[in-house]
Amino acid sequence: MESVVDALLTLSSKGQLVIPARLRQLLGLHPGDRLELSLEADGLLLRPHGSSKTTRAHALIGCTGYSGPPIPLEQQDPALYASQALAWHHQGLDFADALHLLRSEDCARFATLDRALARAANARDRKPAVQPL
Repeated sequence: MESVVDALLTLSSKGQLVIPARLRQLLGLHPGDRLELSLEADGLLLRPHGSSKTTRAHALIGCTGYSGPPIPLEQQDPALYASQALAWHHQGLDFADALHLLRSEDCARFATLDRALARAANARDRKPAVQPL
């Protein structure tokens, strides 16, 4: 993953860093707020104390560029597909292929260059039928 430099900081003789105002504002940081500093394999990670990955995930909303109608959260739950995909995987179907088949229920067509996938899918009577190319 390529990192982006948001600011270049200078360490003072007292070991202090100044976080630029625009970043403090963006992060909602105020004087007296506590920050966590973690040593990572590729450098340092500085984040507000008590922040969680859940709050970070919020920043990913819209990153895929999807512009269709909203999909209800219950339809996005991977657990809905995982158990069936695992069952098919234990029967010899590639796990990724199983997930593709399960997620294709709302598609008008499903075509593939993988003839083995087409045979396996059609043996399971999936709709739409998988068409080998």
